Amino acid sequence: MPEEWVGAFLYWDGLEEPARVAVDQLIESVGLEGPLVWSDNAQQACYLELWRLRQGDVSQTTNIVERLRAGANDPNPAYGRNALCALTLEVIRADKTGSSEAADLIQRLVDVLDDGPSFSALGGLRMELAWILEERGEVETAARVIGYNSTPTPNPFSFAMSSVNREAGRLNDMAGDHARALQFYRTFVLARGSADSRLSAEVESIASRIAELEAELDQRR
Repeated sequence: MPEEWVGAFLYWDGLEEPARVAVDQLIESVGLEGPLVWSDNAQQACYLELWRLRQGDVSQTTNIVERLRAGANDPNPAYGRNALCALTLEVIRADKTGSSEAADLIQRLVDVLDDGPSFSALGGLRMELAWILEERGEVETAARVIGYNSTPTPNPFSFAMSSVNREAGRLNDMAGDHARALQFYRTFVLARGSADSRLSAEVESIASRIAELEAELDQRR
């Protein structure tokens, strides 16, 4: 599905060219009007708008947000995927444009993730919020929100989740929670290994950091 190619590029270190081809398909599928339903094309619209926002294009955000909310099964982002995506898109746009509403929107999204959505939130949405918080100097909060629903142990989707684990490890490392950083780093290296030569240097760097943290924790025991 085209949204998976876009998500792979945005959040899982995927290739750009297939994502660009997929974006054209998403534009056609999502269209310009009408409610968006998650079981149909709302998820496609969510990834399409995340792509646009990554490119700095906010021209369609209002349209997509309104259509997501029109097709939502629940207006509360803690209970509806449409509503959670809509809120995340608003947060990203507000942050990019320097809106006076940004702080309130960010806190609302943090509160939703702190309370715990009733479903498994897309890893990309948590990553977007964590990056915004990091840029604002709220590293501990960023480390907390990115770890939600991302258990730092091997799972059937370990390769796909590895980017979340890498970022969760990095943010926990920055926040000073080295024990938790180690958990995420180890899962990242286990999932990635030598799977992609493009990432070899990164994997080696994180493996080296794992050795440093293990030695540090051993000295404290």
